[in-house]
Amino acid sequence: MVRRWCPLVAAALCCAATPARAQRTYRVVIDSSPRGATVAIGAEGEAEEVGTTPYRGRLPAGEHVVTLSKRGYRSHTTTIRVRKQRRVQRFKVQLSELVTGTVVVDVPAGSAAVGADVVVDGEAVGTAPGEFEVEVGPHVVEIVVRGQPKQEEWIEVTEGEPTRIAAAIAARTREADIDVDAHADKAGGKRRTDRDGGRGGAAARSRGAARAQWLAEAGMTFAGRHFGYGGAMQTPNLRPYDADFVPAVHVAVELYPVGRGFLRGLGAVGRYDRAIAVTSETSEGVPVDTAWTQFAAGARYRTRVSGATVGVGAAYGQIDVSFDPAALPADEAPSAGYKFVEFAVDGRADVGGVALFGGVAGLWVVDAGPTAARFRGASAFGAAAHAGVAVPVAPHLEARASVRYDRFALTFAAEPGDTHVADGATDHLYGLLLGAAFYY
Repeated sequence: MVRRWCPLVAAALCCAATPARAQRTYRVVIDSSPRGATVAIGAEGEAEEVGTTPYRGRLPAGEHVVTLSKRGYRSHTTTIRVRKQRRVQRFKVQLSELVTGTVVVDVPAGSAAVGADVVVDGEAVGTAPGEFEVEVGPHVVEIVVRGQPKQEEWIEVTEGEPTRIAAAIAARTREADIDVDAHADKAGGKRRTDRDGGRGGAAARSRGAARAQWLAEAGMTFAGRHFGYGGAMQTPNLRPYDADFVPAVHVAVELYPVGRGFLRGLGAVGRYDRAIAVTSETSEGVPVDTAWTQFAAGARYRTRVSGATVGVGAAYGQIDVSFDPAALPADEAPSAGYKFVEFAVDGRADVGGVALFGGVAGLWVVDAGPTAARFRGASAFGAAAHAGVAVPVAPHLEARASVRYDRFALTFAAEPGDTHVADGATDHLYGLLLGAAFYY
């Protein structure tokens, strides 16, 4: 038995003595813009720092997780694929500058929050009172005192202007525990500290909509129109028009693509309304199918002024109201076909946990439509205004109610004997909007 196994043992010993072949590696260069970023290779929790960019080294063929980090820039994690080739393989990453803002946590007199832990997005950053640098954008800030319900605030941090939070956790007394759901803030008012962020959190969320990079609004508009002619002499073929509470679908968007600098306030805006199944009726009781649409698209620039958001903009818009020519002669229909350039000023201010907004606009009418075209020497100008309230209902979501009013004044130079005679006309269009806006 011993002799029979000796050759096998010898073979095993020979194999054990043979050195294992080293895994082949290939030359790589990992670079970044700007340079000087720390390079870590490996999955999260297992990553190993190997140097700084430009990093020159060797890696086995296959996929590798690489994380680059540099002070003042966002960390960037990517996966690179190293191929089996002799030439140097180069990988380069463009790092994005980290734009930060300041969060100031104040501790009012009588608060138990002195020394409380301040937690931002689940990560402890220090204790109150204090100032903390965080990335611009939405955050959840928690103020934690042991033995007390934590205070949670939803905030929107911006560049340049500090975001302040009053730590509203009151000290407990021997006589009774103070109700932690209502505390005096700096102004002496009431402030909730439950998990929904209370009035302070709602105010921060309402500010977030005013500073969002994009916003989408949808809802229902209940529109109305009152159109009539003026002048002592009018031909009998002129028809006024009245309509109230016409339901219409409404959508609007705002997009601010530049994240920083002066141009961060410049964006594209648009809105569109379309009436649903409108049927009008002549004075003789004849039903008339009616189409009603309006839209506007343009640019807006916004900025912060004394705590409010102010915007100026210009847009091209159209308002069209048309009637079925089979039921109402086209030369009698009170149609609207306004094409205009809108120059607008608007504003938004936070009042407690809600936001009030509104604006005015001048409408330079470039085409007054088919009704004006029937008259000699027709011209038109218009004006518009809107106002409303927005109530935050969840992070990045707010309910909205607003009213809008557009007025067009038309003047004619008609003469006796013309087919259509009137001194002018006035067109009032108005609507109540109920909807919601999602923003980020």
